[in-house]
Amino acid sequence: QTFSITSAKYTADRWSANPDDGAATITRQDYTPATEASPPSSFLRFQQTGAATGQPVLAQKIEDVRQLSGREITVSADVRIGAGTDVVQFAVVQDFGQGGSGAVTQVSADLDIDTNFGRVSSTFTLGNMASKTLGARHHTRVELRMPSGKIYSVDWKDVQVELGNVATTVDLPDFGLELMRCMRYYQKSYDPGVYAGDTNVLNGAISTHESGSVKEGMQTILPVPMRAIPTLFWYSPISGVQSQVRNYPGSGDVDVSIISVARTSQRSTGILTIDAAAVLDSPIAAHYTANAEL
Repeated sequence: QTFSITSAKYTADRWSANPDDGAATITRQDYTPATEASPPSSFLRFQQTGAATGQPVLAQKIEDVRQLSGREITVSADVRIGAGTDVVQFAVVQDFGQGGSGAVTQVSADLDIDTNFGRVSSTFTLGNMASKTLGARHHTRVELRMPSGKIYSVDWKDVQVELGNVATTVDLPDFGLELMRCMRYYQKSYDPGVYAGDTNVLNGAISTHESGSVKEGMQTILPVPMRAIPTLFWYSPISGVQSQVRNYPGSGDVDVSIISVARTSQRSTGILTIDAAAVLDSPIAAHYTANAEL
């Protein structure tokens, strides 16, 4: 799985990749049994393809800045570079949210890396909440900062954030539990590994019959309550076009536009109103994504 970016985009496990003002290609690399005795199933490759004037980063937002305020934490990861040697940094940002106090950033010393996976770590003592004002979407952000002004490839795996001043052995989470935690922020009707907007994907599509423009039958209860009322996007399961549903009148199947979405909640995708061009008493189907990221 590979994609190219020129601005911030979410990748594996809610890590946001940002090439700064350059460009990058993000790839999931799979291990082979001969690589390590007991590796994780895959790791992330950040290939900077266009040099940036600032530092490209991978960033993870931890909800509620109060959780770690006044605490000592250690960030660690296994990292390597594709050729030669260089340095990376960790940073921890206490972001007090939109309309809140100004963010407080701490940056580690330079951490040396080479072409072999090696464990690097840094410890931070975060400030307390005294005299701080909270705004919307406040969080603590962990950043993996990479070199500026260069073309390179950096591999990351086994990133861990933990309380205390010691980087302990990586404790991989249960996949099912981790998936549910991620679904608090992002969900989709597509199967795992299928991208939103893929074509000819009927598996998992939400469906009902066309019997008027208001589609109460398309409303779906989300399997995990989301952090906030999500932003919903709907897609035709055949063409992959956004803001469309597929209409199946029996012949001449077509995409039909969505006019509006109402009654969306933290537990529900809401009710669709579709274009009157749909054929009455015929099936319709669509996929959705629901986004409540910080």
